[in-house]
Amino acid sequence: MDSIRSELSSRHRELDKFVQLLKSLGNARDMNTPKRTLKGLFFVHAYAIVEYAVYSTVSRSIKIINSSFVNLSDIKCVMLSLALSSKISSIKDVGRNKIWDKKIELFNEIDINPVVNIDDYLMPTDGRNITTSQ
Repeated sequence: MDSIRSELSSRHRELDKFVQLLKSLGNARDMNTPKRTLKGLFFVHAYAIVEYAVYSTVSRSIKIINSSFVNLSDIKCVMLSLALSSKISSIKDVGRNKIWDKKIELFNEIDINPVVNIDDYLMPTDGRNITTSQ
């Protein structure tokens, strides 16, 4: 987590430099094109920091969970969607004839309480901007 923290600190310092540069260009309401461009880049960079923080933290959390041999019942509800991702996908991808079997398999996982092994590549996103629920 220290490497994530140091990278975030570095990126925040870059944002501070953006702010200093924007302040040095004055407070005129009628922004010229370079200032407008810089302001847009500031927000792009700020969002990139948020995205980096989320992706890095989730990825690191998955590694910690997987290496700690944690049981399903011991993880927080917010991580269940990752821990049970393959079972959830199997419900989505199955035909009508087998849907109830797949639902039973999903809830049996909870009963069995296995050691969790989350796929390293999973990320709670729909491929667009990160939202609060993700």
